[in-house]
Amino acid sequence: MGQKHGKATFDSAAEIFVNLPFAALEALWEAFNDVADGFGITADDTQEIFRDLQEYLDLSDNEMRSAVDTLFHTFDTDSNGLVDAIEILCALAMASGMPTRDTLEFILCCYDFDGSQQLTIDEITLAFKSTLTGLSKITGTRVPRDEELEGMAMDAFERNGRSEHANLAISEIVNYCCTNPDTWSWIQFFDCPSETGVQVYSPIEQEIDYDLEEVTVSRTIEDTAALEEQSFLIPVDRPERPEEAWRISKDALMPSDQSGFRPPTRLPINALSLDWVHGYRGA
Repeated sequence: MGQKHGKATFDSAAEIFVNLPFAALEALWEAFNDVADGFGITADDTQEIFRDLQEYLDLSDNEMRSAVDTLFHTFDTDSNGLVDAIEILCALAMASGMPTRDTLEFILCCYDFDGSQQLTIDEITLAFKSTLTGLSKITGTRVPRDEELEGMAMDAFERNGRSEHANLAISEIVNYCCTNPDTWSWIQFFDCPSETGVQVYSPIEQEIDYDLEEVTVSRTIEDTAALEEQSFLIPVDRPERPEEAWRISKDALMPSDQSGFRPPTRLPINALSLDWVHGYRGA
């Protein structure tokens, strides 16, 4: 699958629904289980499921209906009047404001169909594919091939010492996704989308004081001399500091047999050549 670099750019249809908190996604999940009869939901079902977010998003009835309708048609790429509800929820979870581990647990729990907190290779592959497919519809990112996603799921089993016919705990899958460089790069690619509709505070000029840190008073020598002669500059009698002990003892550091030796001041002979410079390595 390879690593993913940079940050995703989200479609305007989804911008209002990114950075949702856990409580908002949990409300969507509960509404989905109450409203939908299956994974495929209609436009009316989608409106009913997202109704609980109206107060959180602070939108009017018309604004909320328009935003949800736009989101529905963005995910309904084949124009058959149905969208995959789990695909939408997982895509929005990946672009949510939840911590990374909570995001992964939410997505994987959506595919824990038997409630065992464990997933098979097929379920993990489906979770990867569905989430990335949903994200591709709101970011334009290319979805990796099925073989690549299945290989990633198999690698998670191998790293945990499990047979491909066994199940893997959700916590183990989360640990794998957070430690594998490829999966982690994809998580970071979609994580923390840019905020929209947030008021940006611009400091006024009086609050920007770092420009004044280097301001100094221009003063000539004559001005300085005049200041020193002013009466408010009272001279202070400072006692003479004794000479530091190390200055007194430094003469004793010279070896006795070299006490009278003075290094020659003449230039070295021309035959000398440089053999080694410590700390330098060159060809």
